Amino acid sequence: MQKRTFVVSMMVVFTIIYSAGVVAARSKVYRSSDYLDKDYVQLAIIGNEMIRIEGRSGVGKTGFALVLVGSEGRKIAFRGAVGPDGFYGGEYDVSEVRTKNTNELWISFIQGTERTYWSYYTGIRLDHEAGELWFAQSPVYEHNLEVYSSYSQLRPSEYLEIEVVNREEIRELQALADEITAGENTDYGKLLAIHDWVAQNIYYNYDGYRSGDYGSIDPHSTLQRRVSICHGYSWLTEVLLRSIGIPARLVSGLVLGPRAQGRYWDETPDADIEMHSWNEAFVDGRWVILDVTWDGRNRFEDGQFKQGEIRYRYFDPSLEAFSHTHKMMPLDGF
Repeated sequence: MQKRTFVVSMMVVFTIIYSAGVVAARSKVYRSSDYLDKDYVQLAIIGNEMIRIEGRSGVGKTGFALVLVGSEGRKIAFRGAVGPDGFYGGEYDVSEVRTKNTNELWISFIQGTERTYWSYYTGIRLDHEAGELWFAQSPVYEHNLEVYSSYSQLRPSEYLEIEVVNREEIRELQALADEITAGENTDYGKLLAIHDWVAQNIYYNYDGYRSGDYGSIDPHSTLQRRVSICHGYSWLTEVLLRSIGIPARLVSGLVLGPRAQGRYWDETPDADIEMHSWNEAFVDGRWVILDVTWDGRNRFEDGQFKQGEIRYRYFDPSLEAFSHTHKMMPLDGF
């Protein structure tokens, strides 16, 4: 696995603001993920007028755009090329952000010879009070940080038991996990391989999501049908990981899903904030977050299987980026 270091030449990159009794964090740096091999973006604000971009995109992307989003709508601030190896970036003047009602940045891409940019990284919030430009932390970041910090209480050895009754099903799932991870020498590599297999081979049940009739979502049923919802994705991922000795948890929380319609935490009614499931796996001495459901783009819709592109936005994401869309459930529940 390739790890790259993003260097920011500034004295202070993080601060805490106290306003009207609310604690909000803000930073001069935004990073999407700790996994830097395939899909990631890292941004740094330089001198309140420049943004440095460093990133890598998936296969086939040929161009990227930085989109400014605010009360006046969306505007492409600049466009750039994506290299054949997927890397892109540079330093760009965004001084107009401080003079216009821009509160969010998006990173969008074009594929091949297409002319339409498709949004990929959204919800990168800005704070530009008193002439200072910052990346604003999510309103749920402090909550998520507290929950994540509480994981030190967990004993990884307690998250290895496979809770499947049928022994034949267990053997089948173990054989599949061994096949998926063959040739991988590290637990992190095995985690990635299982993430990729589930994202590529399971299809999200949009028909069931809309009708409320999901069918069976236990790991063996999901494997046989190749169709499930978030809980089924996460349950299958948990069992595959545990079967090769990697402690894993199926966890639940709240997300800004389809019903939020692009609105942010402070803009979305509670009724439109949805329950969701994802995974955490104990690898290299830490709990790694992965949301295979949202990284898989396959759809079972109108009775048809529709193949989508795998993503890595939610494989080992930074807690800052994850908090823009996910709110973790405390160990003792909400």
